[in-house]
Amino acid sequence: MKKIWRDPYFLGIFYSLLSMAVTLSINVLLYPIYWKILSKPDFVTWFSVFELSQFFLLLDIGFSQNFIKNNATGNSDSIEKNYHRLRGTLLLVALFALLIQLPTFFFTTETDSLQNFFPYFLLALSTALTLWSYAETAALRVFLSFQTIYIINIASSLVFLGIVLFFKEYGIYAIAIGSFIRAVLQNVAQTLALSFRLRITMKLVMVFESTMSAFFMNSAYLLLFAFDAIIFSKIGIKPDAVSSYMMNRKLYDILRGVFDVAMNIVAVRLANKRSARLTIGSSTVIIMLFGSALIFSPQIYKLVFGQDAYNGNLSLVLALAGASASVFRFYQTSLFMSNATYSILLLLIGTVIAKALSIISLYFTAFRIDIFYYLQTILVVATIFVVALRNRSKMVHT
Repeated sequence: MKKIWRDPYFLGIFYSLLSMAVTLSINVLLYPIYWKILSKPDFVTWFSVFELSQFFLLLDIGFSQNFIKNNATGNSDSIEKNYHRLRGTLLLVALFALLIQLPTFFFTTETDSLQNFFPYFLLALSTALTLWSYAETAALRVFLSFQTIYIINIASSLVFLGIVLFFKEYGIYAIAIGSFIRAVLQNVAQTLALSFRLRITMKLVMVFESTMSAFFMNSAYLLLFAFDAIIFSKIGIKPDAVSSYMMNRKLYDILRGVFDVAMNIVAVRLANKRSARLTIGSSTVIIMLFGSALIFSPQIYKLVFGQDAYNGNLSLVLALAGASASVFRFYQTSLFMSNATYSILLLLIGTVIAKALSIISLYFTAFRIDIFYYLQTILVVATIFVVALRNRSKMVHT
C-alpha cells in the first residue's frame, strides 16, 4: 500500500481527481448562478466565445506535447535548456493568439461598444496566459510533479469562485475578471514551483520544434465539440434551444474534462511505456462512467439546475458523444506516442467528414440537435474502428 502512495502516476491520478472534484463542485454551484444572472443571449454568447477561445490553445500545435515526449527520460540540464526554448516559443505564440483573438471575438459577439467588449478582452488575455503557461505545466509533468499542478489548479479555482460569488451582481464582468485572475495565478504559481527544479531566467529562446501529428491530434479533438454552440447560433437555431443544449451538455463536459486531465498524466506514462491493457481498461472506464452519469442525469439536473433544464433525449445523445470523444482522445494519444502521424491524420480527416455531414444533416432534419450528435457519434466511432483495423492489418503483414 505504501508503494502505491509513492507512485507518482498514482498520485497524479489522485490529485487530478481531487482537482476535478473541486472543479465539479464549483461548476455545480456557479452554473445555476450564470443561468440566473445572464440573459439567454448573453449566456449563449459568453459560453460560445469561451468555446471558441479554446481553439486558440491549438496554436501550441504540439510544442508542449513534443517537449514531454522528448524529455520524459531526460536529465535536468537538457530539460532546462529545452524548457527555455519552449517558454520563449510559447510567449511568441501567445502574443500572436492574443492579436488574432481580439478581432475574432469582436466580430463574433457583435458588441456595440468597447465597454461591452471588455469581458471578452479579458477572456482573450486569459487564453494567451494559459497558452504561455503550457511551458511550465509541461516541465512539471516531466518532473512528475503532478500534485503541484493540481494543487495550484485547485487554489486558483477557489479564488475564481470567490470572485464570481462576491461580485455576481456585475454578471459577465465578474466571470471575466475571475477567469483572468485565475490564469494569472496559475501562471505565476507554476513558474515559482518550477524555479525549485530549474534555473529560470528572462532569456527567451524561440525555437519552433513541434510535430504536425500533435497539431492534427488537437485539431481533430477540438473539432468534435469546441464550435458547436457557435455553429448552432449562426445557422439560425433559436437561443432557447442552444442554451438548453449547453445546459444538458454541461454534465458530460465535466466528465470529459476529468478524462482530459487524466490523459495529461497517462501521456507521460505512454511516453515511457505503452500498454494495450491500459488502452482497453481506460476505454472501459470511460464508457462505464458516462453510462452512470446518463442514468443519474435526471436526478442531477433536478437537484442542481431544476427540472426545466433537463432534456432526456439531448442528455442521451450528449452522453454518447462525450464518451466517444474521450475514447477518441485516448486513442489519439496512444498513436501520438507511437509516432503514428499518418493514422492521426486519418482520424482528423474522418472527424472533418463527420462534422461536415452532421452540419448538413441539420438542414434536412429541421435543425434537430439530437440527430446531429447521433450522426457525429456513429461516424467518429466508425473512424476509430477503420483506423484501428488498418493499423492491425499493417502489423500482421509486417
